[in-house]
Amino acid sequence: MPIQSHRIAKGIYHHQYTGNLTSDEFLQGASMEKRWAEDDSVEKVVIIMDCSQLKTFPMNLGKLIKGFNGNELATLVYRAAPIAERFGEIIAKITSEPIEFYDNWDEIVARAHQVLDDAKVE
Repeated sequence: MPIQSHRIAKGIYHHQYTGNLTSDEFLQGASMEKRWAEDDSVEKVVIIMDCSQLKTFPMNLGKLIKGFNGNELATLVYRAAPIAERFGEIIAKITSEPIEFYDNWDEIVARAHQVLDDAKVE
């Protein structure tokens, strides 16, 4: 299975991608995020996408954009390949979705909690 997903905390959801990811599998992850947010009774979420074991990712920009539900405070991407980072930057510009890239797991988890905490204060 190229995607394994779990909750890190209420409102912080993690996807671990491995191998060859299709756009349909990517969209399944987005669907899961939406269900979890409903189950957690939260309107805004932080997504962590772990690409450290990803070999190939979908190049269908249209489908990738559909994977962003509009309820993300931020999407934090761990160890993305340079081409995946470029795609992320394009998606961020098109969707106005905050997308950040990290190479340190502890930093990305800390940032996820910070983003969520900052949103609670506002």
